[in-house]
Amino acid sequence: MKTNYLNLIRQFQKIMNSKYFIILFIFLSIGLTSCKDDKTNDDLKSLIEESINNTNDAVKKPLLNNIYSKIAATAELSILEKILDSLDLKNTLIYEKGPFTVFAVKDEVFNSFLESDSLFSAISENNEEWKTIMTTYIINDRISSVDIFQKIKKNGGIYQLETSSGLFLKFYINENDIVVEGPKGLTSNIGKSDIIGVNGILHVIDNLIGSH
Repeated sequence: MKTNYLNLIRQFQKIMNSKYFIILFIFLSIGLTSCKDDKTNDDLKSLIEESINNTNDAVKKPLLNNIYSKIAATAELSILEKILDSLDLKNTLIYEKGPFTVFAVKDEVFNSFLESDSLFSAISENNEEWKTIMTTYIINDRISSVDIFQKIKKNGGIYQLETSSGLFLKFYINENDIVVEGPKGLTSNIGKSDIIGVNGILHVIDNLIGSH
């Protein structure tokens, strides 16, 4: 009789020390707590979900093959790439869905007016003014060269588009070239065109069309 009693005690001790009992105890504890504090748990769950949602909203991922990456990948646009970066326009072209149309000025054009050091010194001193100038080269829409050509024909030879700066560009045909004219009358031919990114399209031009 004594032996049987001792055996029962040993078996009970084994059960108490086993990992299965510990796990069962934890689940039972959670269950009891949840029964008493359902409202608290619901509030905590809502708070966690709200925090996750807010975090997702705050963190933006760059768009693959964005229009800025197309500028960066074009060797003759390295100065424009740096200008957009210095004016905080880079992130717009990387993260925003757009679509955008960018008229991209070649390096040789910038170099013909100012040495690179002088150019970026002028930009840093007149940041907002340069931002207005450079957003004259950006349209908040996807406009291909075919679109421009057809609109010129449809509108009697001249087509106008509003830019991100709120100023307007004019387009017309001259000897089979599409010419873009800036707000103050500066003109450029559209050269290499229709470089497509996921959030826009890029046209390379051979002159400045925005000015102070």
